Amino acid sequence: GDSLTSSGSNVIIGYQAMTTATTNSDNNVAIGYQAMNGGHTDADLDGCVAVGRLAMGGATLTAGADGTTAIGREALEALTSGTGNVAVGWLSLTACSTSDYNTAVGTQALQAVTTGDGTNTAVGRASGYALSTGSANTYMGASSGFYNETGVNNTYLGYGAGTGVSGNNNSNNTAVGKDAMPAIQTGGGNVSVG
Repeated sequence: GDSLTSSGSNVIIGYQAMTTATTNSDNNVAIGYQAMNGGHTDADLDGCVAVGRLAMGGATLTAGADGTTAIGREALEALTSGTGNVAVGWLSLTACSTSDYNTAVGTQALQAVTTGDGTNTAVGRASGYALSTGSANTYMGASSGFYNETGVNNTYLGYGAGTGVSGNNNSNNTAVGKDAMPAIQTGGGNVSVG
């Protein structure tokens, strides 16, 4: 917070944490090396929580990122204007720049999401790992939906459910159970239980 001039009610702990903010950044928490250190200077950035090395710290933050929570090393590191994102875990949502309302809990969860409508939920290590622009997906379980890159409206519940094949996209599928629908490539409208 070395550059703050007229911002208020911020908690800043760590070397270069929130160091580029000058004015209009209020009610934020930045804890860790370069947390919330994106070059946002006078952006009206409010109500954010960034805890961890480079959490919300790698890109120019705008007012569109209000209310964001990033906990973990490099969580939401590329964020610029994505609204209402929650990332908990090392590298969770690390590439997300403008995608909105994503929730990622677990190491590398939704790691590749960048832009798009968002509203994805991933809980578990590397769940939704390759998803970049897909939306309205729910992944629960380690490696669930691992290779699906741009699919929409999928529900994969269980370890490895809907893992898929590298470079493929699928939509409108439901798979419940460990390793359910592991080889899905481009199919849609499928249901697999067990």
